[in-house]
Amino acid sequence: MKTPLHKRYPRLLKRDFSRYFVIFVLICISISIGCGMLVAGGSLMSAYNESFNQYNVEDGYFETTNRQKSMSDAVKKQCNVYENFYHDQTVKKKTIRFFVNRTHIDKVCFMSGRLPKGDNEIALDRMFASNNSIKVGSTLWNTYKVVGLVALSDYSSLFQKNSDSMFNAINFGVGIMSQSSFNTHFASSKIVYRYSYRFKKTIKDDTMRAKYCDQLLKQLNKDDVDLSAYVPRYQNQAISFTGNDFGSDTVDTQIFIYVLIAIIALISAITIRETIEHESSTIGTLRALGYSRKEMMKHYLTLPMLVTFIAALFGNVLGYTVIKDYCVSLYYGSNSLPTYHTKWNMYAFMTTTIIPLILMYMIHMLVLKRELKRSPLSLIRKEEKKKRKKHVHLSHQMPFLQRFSLRLILQNKGGLNNSFSWYSLYEFLRHAWVNDATYS
Repeated sequence: MKTPLHKRYPRLLKRDFSRYFVIFVLICISISIGCGMLVAGGSLMSAYNESFNQYNVEDGYFETTNRQKSMSDAVKKQCNVYENFYHDQTVKKKTIRFFVNRTHIDKVCFMSGRLPKGDNEIALDRMFASNNSIKVGSTLWNTYKVVGLVALSDYSSLFQKNSDSMFNAINFGVGIMSQSSFNTHFASSKIVYRYSYRFKKTIKDDTMRAKYCDQLLKQLNKDDVDLSAYVPRYQNQAISFTGNDFGSDTVDTQIFIYVLIAIIALISAITIRETIEHESSTIGTLRALGYSRKEMMKHYLTLPMLVTFIAALFGNVLGYTVIKDYCVSLYYGSNSLPTYHTKWNMYAFMTTTIIPLILMYMIHMLVLKRELKRSPLSLIRKEEKKKRKKHVHLSHQMPFLQRFSLRLILQNKGGLNNSFSWYSLYEFLRHAWVNDATYS
């Protein structure tokens, strides 16, 4: 059934346009930022998790002082072990770790360019190349020609040493070259003998992976393998740091959205409260004419919820387009990630749209229930809602005159504002207590 109250919406919106416009802008900005960060983080996190199987990322690696001719049957029974030798070359405080192009484990994601084939051709990490203004076709150190930009699946964060507290993508990078070029440029004395392994059994979590890694380490020690380093995947910062970073960003984004929406909802609710106080006589008249409290609450709730809903729609559109691309560029600027595809994120939709709408509804309902609880007559007279005084319980074990005296103090404490009143009350209570003590 149509109600004449609906005709007031355009007039209310025109009168309070500046307030609703500010609320719309604040909600739109907060939701777009939150949506963009969650969608970007979720899409990149999905690509990061899929890369473990897609690029056959190692379960760990160990390094030896000498090249191993072969592994024992016990080791081969547990896992597949692959040579993953590398060489660190430093020129002008810039260090690049050269690997041979991997085809079985820790595969490479090509971002642009092609696979290096010639003796002096290399494919360089995209983030290191970007930080040092190196492009495809550039010549590195007057020796190597950069023919491609890549992302190594085992170096999503460029940690030179696993013990480093933070990675340095400006002075350290990784790259790949052909096997023949690797053998030509680097002597065996300068090669680090790293062996990457992947367990044959399906591993569900890091707890199971840690158990298998401990068993492998015991077997390698039993085989008298001269180890110089042993790093499981879950302890490898070059692999795990990025995933942990995504997780912390998601929590921070949620807190940011909830706090900001709650503040905006309170501001909007205060605006509605002022409107009700201003129109209290009109509301009281409508209530007296037969309009229910629910109808009035619905009337004053419609505009804030409509503004919030429209702002949420615009915020989601901005979040999935402009803001998302900006957040992705931030992540790609600090992590060496593989290519990704934007994915619909139901969790982001719930966090940035559904929950803010629920917060706005609940906060406005609490304020409206409190303000519209008055009777129609008190609304017409613009009478403030009186607070009921709480009755302070006094023990019946106290003598009557003492209880009477304390009750008198509690009931008249608001009017005792000068020294004469306090003195008169003191004299009265002193006589009352003395008489009470005498009779008792």
